[in-house]
Amino acid sequence: MSERLLALHDLQVRYPIRKGLLRRVAGAVHAVDGVSLRLDSGGTLGIAGESGCGKTTLARAVAGLLSPSGGRIELFGEKAPQGHWPLALRRRVQMVFQDPGGSLDPRQKVIDAVREPLEAFTRQPPQARTERALALLAEVGITAQQALRYPHTLSGGQKQRVAIARALAAEPDLIILDEPTSALDVSVQAQILNLLADIHDRLGTAFLLISHDLDVIAHVCERVAVLYGGRVVEAGPVAEVFREPRHPYTRALLAALPDPDPDRPWRPETLKGTVGAPEGGVGCPFRQRCPLADARCGQETPKALEIEGSVVFCHRVEEQQRPA
Repeated sequence: MSERLLALHDLQVRYPIRKGLLRRVAGAVHAVDGVSLRLDSGGTLGIAGESGCGKTTLARAVAGLLSPSGGRIELFGEKAPQGHWPLALRRRVQMVFQDPGGSLDPRQKVIDAVREPLEAFTRQPPQARTERALALLAEVGITAQQALRYPHTLSGGQKQRVAIARALAAEPDLIILDEPTSALDVSVQAQILNLLADIHDRLGTAFLLISHDLDVIAHVCERVAVLYGGRVVEAGPVAEVFREPRHPYTRALLAALPDPDPDRPWRPETLKGTVGAPEGGVGCPFRQRCPLADARCGQETPKALEIEGSVVFCHRVEEQQRPA
């Protein structure tokens, strides 16, 4: 049985809304609103949803970059500390950001960027750290000559490879990938995804992958959780959720993917409105845009409904599952 690596219990992250000359708190944005998830050692979990649904906030909370407003994060069987994490815990959880250029020091050579975590987390002598940094860069496709360059001389894909090598330098148990391919060209995206899949196969490192692109999640992840308004609306094995999506939001996301069959017309489902700032409260967070919403959707918060290994939060799906 797999060891539980990460567990979220009713996780909440709220941003205060300030108004007036005195900037008094007048409310809060519920960026993450009661999320409960689990990721086992060596597993791969994708977090899907449109921009503004709470994906990045969730990732930053798991990485210790944000303090939760409520709920609990468990890492490696223990509650994650509030505030500053000990060095041993930071070594085990690393993060690769969406913009590789913004996460690399422009005044630091590539090899120094990878050597830095080795200095922080190991007691290797300088020569051994340099050799290890070069080996890590070679594993992700960066040559020794490129290792002596500054980040601005590299392409976007090469910068992302450096960021991945730097994360691997700490030998983490969990790597959080926040939209790792969204800033890259399509051909480069495929290369980075294949690199991530190879790393997972060779090292068994667990991935928490944040992406709005369902094809990316399908390529890398075993399980997926779909977020809307800071809440999980559907979760389960990727193959099951993508084969038979049950929540209206999941169906709309999948229908928006272009169909590769040129003889079949592409008619994506259109959703009215856009993702607004989640304000919490009772009811389904998707009800304002859902074509199936009724009065109950605004009066009761949907409960978890387990169907064939997946979990869905939807009143209408619940009604369909009731025996006649």
